[in-house]
Amino acid sequence: MTLHRIVAVSQLCILLCLINCRTAESFDDLTRTRFLDAVQETRKRIADPAFSCDLRIAHRADFESISAQKRAEWVAAGRDPDVPDTNEWRVMISGENALEAISRHPPAEVITSRNADYAFLINRIAKDAKCTLGGLEQNISESNISAKIIEAVANARASAIGNWFVNYEPLDRLVASPTFRLIDAEEIEWKGTKAVKVAFERPDTRDVLRDFGPSYLICDTSQHWAILEYELKVGPTAVQHVEMDFGEAINGFPIPKKMVRRSFGTQGVKSVRRIVFDIELLRTSVPDSEFRLSHYGLPEPVFTKSSRRGWLWYLAGGIALITFGVMIRRRRQRVT
Repeated sequence: MTLHRIVAVSQLCILLCLINCRTAESFDDLTRTRFLDAVQETRKRIADPAFSCDLRIAHRADFESISAQKRAEWVAAGRDPDVPDTNEWRVMISGENALEAISRHPPAEVITSRNADYAFLINRIAKDAKCTLGGLEQNISESNISAKIIEAVANARASAIGNWFVNYEPLDRLVASPTFRLIDAEEIEWKGTKAVKVAFERPDTRDVLRDFGPSYLICDTSQHWAILEYELKVGPTAVQHVEMDFGEAINGFPIPKKMVRRSFGTQGVKSVRRIVFDIELLRTSVPDSEFRLSHYGLPEPVFTKSSRRGWLWYLAGGIALITFGVMIRRRRQRVT
């Protein structure tokens, strides 16, 4: 082969490589854009009132494998690592409404709910017993709702829309985090299904449970980008791996039928903590009235617009009276 032909072949190879690289880069950019667009579209879909369901959830937690050290720690704490933890509860959502009803000590029941106007927590000693109010907050913003209510309602929504939550956090909220970084998005085949694997990270120095190193999630593009699997590097030493099966689709988006969560460390002998959620769909439509106190035989609350401001006025008045009293006392002491 002459020098001229060698140069020509070399130039052709370089050109083909450049074309392939440019095509691959454009393809990846397109996949990233499709993913980010789907996040916003699905956020609206699952917040729509048409997305409504009533679920029964069975929960089982055990050790898939356990190290001698972890076993000793559990035994020292008075717990049997060979006995699984089981629980069952109901969750309902309808658009922005959410409710969790759980019986940790049957037949007693705790119901936590949030609607467009307020959030509440009620208790009853049995299924048919009268309810007693344990907490009530006006739904102005999350800053004025108790952490206990927010956590319960968030858990309910995470269970109902499990295929759109990452570690009990909505995918759209994760993506909107200021430290979220989308590393890559590529089309793959996942158990015979065409899917997209999204690599990302989201460091968070304030909360180790939300501090994600290099992680990934796999979405089914034919099911409105519902999550099939994800793996998180949580903090410096923990890993969480979750796989989900789809159930019935509501408003075009599938709810989970089964979720398997495995948590383990990255160093030394691994103990794998496994949690299995089996989810049964009871109803595909829940009336808004079932998220309100009146549904449980309690009166609807009446909030005044100036209730919080009124407390500020009382506080200011009390401080003024105390200050006035101190001034009078000092003046009398000077006179005497």
